Amino acid sequence: MIDDAIKFFKEMVFDKGILPNAKTYNSLIYGLCLSSHWDEVSKMLKEMEAEKISPTVHTFSVLVDAFCKEGKVNEAEAVMDVMVAREEVVHMFHEITRKGMKPNIVTYNTMILKKLVIKTQNNTNESKLDRVYGNPSPSFIQVLNPFQRN
Repeated sequence: MIDDAIKFFKEMVFDKGILPNAKTYNSLIYGLCLSSHWDEVSKMLKEMEAEKISPTVHTFSVLVDAFCKEGKVNEAEAVMDVMVAREEVVHMFHEITRKGMKPNIVTYNTMILKKLVIKTQNNTNESKLDRVYGNPSPSFIQVLNPFQRN
């Protein structure tokens, strides 16, 4: 199924000349995460960067959710670090509630992780999750680094 989606994406871009946007990439990233195609997720994020398309709150939420479901806590925390650096977490929470939606478990887990990361980084420069689970894989951090705001 995901192979058909990627084929359709390529047809859309290369044959029809239709340029993808963040929503297009988010849909593909979501499907790739569901299928545990992590290398392809990485390629999509790099492609977004090359096309100057910034990941949205939804992009980050999909990644955190997928990594947590796969037990990839280090990678989920790496995404959280990028979100915190971009202040996307707070924005995500406010956007969800502003639109009249109820925050779910992923939303609250994200906020809890953010608070753990910020509180411990302010005190010790080390996240509590770093101490428990170790550091995220360097290759994943390398993929996310271009999206961090300075």
